[in-house]
Amino acid sequence: MRPHERVQLTWEGIVDHIVEVAGVDEFKLITDHMGLAHSVAKKYVALGMKYGYAYEDLVQIGLVGLIKAAKKAVSGEFDPTRVKFSTYAYKAIWNEIMCELDSARRFKRYVDIARMHGYPPILTQQPEPVSTIGESQ
Repeated sequence: MRPHERVQLTWEGIVDHIVEVAGVDEFKLITDHMGLAHSVAKKYVALGMKYGYAYEDLVQIGLVGLIKAAKKAVSGEFDPTRVKFSTYAYKAIWNEIMCELDSARRFKRYVDIARMHGYPPILTQQPEPVSTIGESQ
């Protein structure tokens, strides 16, 4: 599977993938704090829609941040004596979503500047039809 391809997974498929990639300790942290990804995504759904991200996209991006936070917690990079894991995970989820929206904002600005200078639109440009050997013209 390529990174840009979207695949619809069942809940069991997601669980199996997380356990395979992360391990049991990380899986418990992830499942216990999945609600954080939903709460952050709800706060930024209007901003996400502005750049073409649906609520589910923001949740998935947030889950990437949660997985990163869980990996750091299990590996020992996270210090539980300084802050609760939920606080740390919330910030990691927020950061992941904001970085994605920021890159989308930059790309949109690039497209707008190109359009302003007379270049054809990048995203709406249709490819020219290719004639095949058997077609008559």
